[in-house]
Amino acid sequence: MSNINDITEKIQASERISLDDARRLIAHPNVAEIGLLANTVRERLHPVDRVTYNIGRNINYTNVCWVKCDFC
Repeated sequence: MSNINDITEKIQASERISLDDARRLIAHPNVAEIGLLANTVRERLHPVDRVTYNIGRNINYTNVCWVKCDFC
């Protein structure tokens, strides 16, 4: 099992993690532990007790864009 104690300490100290740290988190087998770390950061940035998510579906029927918006 992968040890991520050093990454946990960085997150708890509000330090930025490196790209290699992020790769180790992605490869870490314990998703619940990663979720707790993510929630630690979320609570620091957004201390509200409500979390929402949005499933946005934008179905493009063609690869030709005629709208010229900044969405894509």
